[in-house]
Amino acid sequence: MISIIICLRTPTISPALDKNIFEKIGVPYEIIGIDNSNNRYSIFTAYNEGVARSSYDILCFMHEDILFHTTDWGPKILKHLSEPDAGIIGVCGGSTLSNVPASWSLFDQRMFILQSSASGRKSVLHKTGHDNHSTSKKALLLDGVFLCARKSVFQKIRFDDVTFSGFHSYDLDICTQAYLAGYKNYAINDVLIEHFSNGHHNKQWIVNTMMLTDKWAKLLPISLYPATLKHIEKVEFQYMTGHFAKCLIRAGYKNEECLQIITRYLTHHAKYHKKTFLHILLLKILFVRLTKRPHTLIVASGKH
Repeated sequence: MISIIICLRTPTISPALDKNIFEKIGVPYEIIGIDNSNNRYSIFTAYNEGVARSSYDILCFMHEDILFHTTDWGPKILKHLSEPDAGIIGVCGGSTLSNVPASWSLFDQRMFILQSSASGRKSVLHKTGHDNHSTSKKALLLDGVFLCARKSVFQKIRFDDVTFSGFHSYDLDICTQAYLAGYKNYAINDVLIEHFSNGHHNKQWIVNTMMLTDKWAKLLPISLYPATLKHIEKVEFQYMTGHFAKCLIRAGYKNEECLQIITRYLTHHAKYHKKTFLHILLLKILFVRLTKRPHTLIVASGKH
């Protein structure tokens, strides 16, 4: 009933995950492990290959560093996907694909996941954005740690291995495709998984996230819930001059490059054309660099 598709860093699935799925899923299944030990695939090509190989009507794309805590999670997935307009479901999601390069979590988070780490840190249950009367809530974007959909949905959508490479933005892009194809995506809270690593917003993430924003630029922002322009601009400005600037700095971008990238995605901002706008942005970039990587301050100016 369920085809489980995993892009593997090793030739075979780990015995622990194999055993866990067998004990917890509760329905007939197959595991399609795409051997990427030689780095032959991007996540986009690997998942498209998995879809092509799949035998069952329900597809589950999952990371290899998770374990299931919910017994009989398979029937729960089947129930969630029984609605004819159901698109993609997952355990972490958000409501908005904004004007700026960001993750799914920038607006209106819905989360139900046990976050752990391979280093042995204590597991933390993240449960936000849900009420006590429903096991699902509409989401536009979903985190790729665990995604499920009917195979028939993939007659209309496909992991975009033409635009993208690498291992980032596949989740946000496929969810956006599903939504624009007329389906409804959901974040669910009755399947608990434990995830043993955190995402890394490295240079590849920056590049792919900017490509995602550029791909859908003419339609942005896309949101399930109305928000005032003032609120969207405030969140985007704080994010771009805070977390995103930090990501750029950690990835090795110089001050002028940071400024060019950030202003590129804030041209819609109400204060963009004011003379002081660029000066304020540059000061914020310098402040972030000073607090995060002060030893790069001189080199990052572009002078050698």
